[in-house]
Amino acid sequence: MITIRKIYAWQIFDSNGFPTLAGILELSNGGIVSAAIPTTFSDGQKAALDLRDNNIQFFGGYSVNKSIYYINNLISPKLLNVDPRKQKEIDYWLINADKTKNKSILGGNTILLISILVAKAGAVVNQLPLYHYLNQFYQTINKTKIDFNNLPRPIFNLFDGGKHAHTVDFQEYYLYFPPSTSYLNLFHRLFLIRERVKEDLINLDIDTSVGTMGGFSPNFKSNIDPFEILTQAINELGFANSVDVFFGVDFLADNFFNESGYRLREFPDFLSKDKYYQYLTKILADYKIIFIEDPFSEFDKDSWKKMYQKMNDQLYIVADKILFGNKNLLKKYFKDIFFNTIVVKPSYLGTITETMELIDIIKKNKLTLVIGSNSGEVNDDFIADFSVAVQADFIKFGALTRGERVAKYNRLLKIEDEVVKSR
Repeated sequence: MITIRKIYAWQIFDSNGFPTLAGILELSNGGIVSAAIPTTFSDGQKAALDLRDNNIQFFGGYSVNKSIYYINNLISPKLLNVDPRKQKEIDYWLINADKTKNKSILGGNTILLISILVAKAGAVVNQLPLYHYLNQFYQTINKTKIDFNNLPRPIFNLFDGGKHAHTVDFQEYYLYFPPSTSYLNLFHRLFLIRERVKEDLINLDIDTSVGTMGGFSPNFKSNIDPFEILTQAINELGFANSVDVFFGVDFLADNFFNESGYRLREFPDFLSKDKYYQYLTKILADYKIIFIEDPFSEFDKDSWKKMYQKMNDQLYIVADKILFGNKNLLKKYFKDIFFNTIVVKPSYLGTITETMELIDIIKKNKLTLVIGSNSGEVNDDFIADFSVAVQADFIKFGALTRGERVAKYNRLLKIEDEVVKSR
């Protein structure tokens, strides 16, 4: 039997220049797998908490030497000679060793690195592609059959704002396409639109630099300016909005909400909840937007409910930061649901097993599933295999630019080739 010989971790940096973890797992037969994990800046209230050294003199307190010590000196020896295919047992051993709801003792980052390394090692031992192995594991723990009938549809960033660029107030402006015969066709259409948008920005003497997620990040005066640019570009290419291409937005409304209301740059004063709702519905109608993520503050549940009651059958009403993948919160909201789509990231939960258990709840309640990457990303492409394994409806990895984003899209191309050939 092939078992774990050693796990070793070290510090690297994410796409925003913050410290994070990388590691390798050595198998008893000499095989080696590697992994790196993204950064999650959770406050620990809803999602797993990254363990940081909190030494302000070194990387501003964000270094991860505590996690490295735990992995190399405490966890690795305990997993010596363990079969890596015991994913669930290992994940729950880590959960129980931590003993906190938000993984604040060992750290969500510490636990996630081990969980991903173990998953990759299990796939190697079983001599299966990672997505195939993860799919089998999902079916085993959830006792639910999911075949590779469809590949997830990508949602691409074209413009960054909010905390990703500090330009416009809305966080991300998306494009996605109808189901296609191949990812390459989707990427081709995106390429044409992105290059046309870039050309139009240059002609308008507007900056074409990109933000955290790889989208363009000009300092527009209005939050609707990106929609105008996108509309112009797709019209010039002969595409039709809501036919050939669809618009979406991550509003992350908590960024511009406080007790006074919603503050947007195109208005001199705060908007009341009712006025913001009216403004938002006008934008949705004007630009035919049907994917809306975190459109209202988590402290404005009435607006969430109003939108859901009126437009549930017309929109993807997407919950991300309002949930942070918290299973208990999700079950609570089932009593008075006000969204139909959920973003899930393994970093929110800390283990592959917990993430798959959450996804099973989402699927059984017939909600739309989006697998997302983080803002502080790494070049590891695990999330691409994971999204295919659980048969996500959509994936959200950022723009088709920046290496940490492109690595995941390139992996999807390879997976698609393998899945299609196997049919």
